[in-house]
Amino acid sequence: MNIKYDLNRTKLLNEAPRLIKWAIDKGLMSYPLSQKYHDDGSLDPGIEEEIHVDPEQYTPEFCQRAYELRQLGLTLDDTAKAIGVSRGSITYILAKGHEAILASDRIKHDLKQP
Repeated sequence: MNIKYDLNRTKLLNEAPRLIKWAIDKGLMSYPLSQKYHDDGSLDPGIEEEIHVDPEQYTPEFCQRAYELRQLGLTLDDTAKAIGVSRGSITYILAKGHEAILASDRIKHDLKQP
């Protein structure tokens, strides 16, 4: 018979906050940029994670630069780190960058035609 919670599992659960803090300190994992945590590694429930992306926050040039970096072969994580945004907002920024590039291409094309 397999016991669901043996002594080793219980010990690991008790050490979890310390292990999480150690992993964060070593750079092996991280909380979202807006998330705060206590010294023991537990989450601070008083801080809410920002889930809404403010469309006015990112300029078309900023979004275009992110899109160009992505086209150079950077992963989503690398692109997010390069421009200094969270992983959750990068797809929105890339979509806006693609829209801005398409709009500028249309303007250039319209100016060339007589």
